[in-house]
Amino acid sequence: MKNKKEYVYKIQESYKGVRHYQVTSNVKLTDDEVKSVYDDFNTKARYSHNNLTQNIKWSDKRFTDDELLNKIEVYSDCLGEENEKLNLDKINGEFEND
Repeated sequence: MKNKKEYVYKIQESYKGVRHYQVTSNVKLTDDEVKSVYDDFNTKARYSHNNLTQNIKWSDKRFTDDELLNKIEVYSDCLGEENEKLNLDKINGEFEND
């Protein structure tokens, strides 16, 4: 996302090791929206660089269909190595309604 405002959410899992994810968006996301990206990414879209706006469980109707399809961008990356299933530990970032 070049030349646009970005909000970055860092996610950490832990169990017998630690794995980090990063969610980047051009709009502020709620904690639940970031968790829905994490859940979807963790189960089926791992290492996806595609826009994930269709995968988010949006908290309310704050965006129009046009905005969701054409203006909002959300991406996620795994920043660590693959291990066994880990537990969500924490999420850091500037959330909507903070």
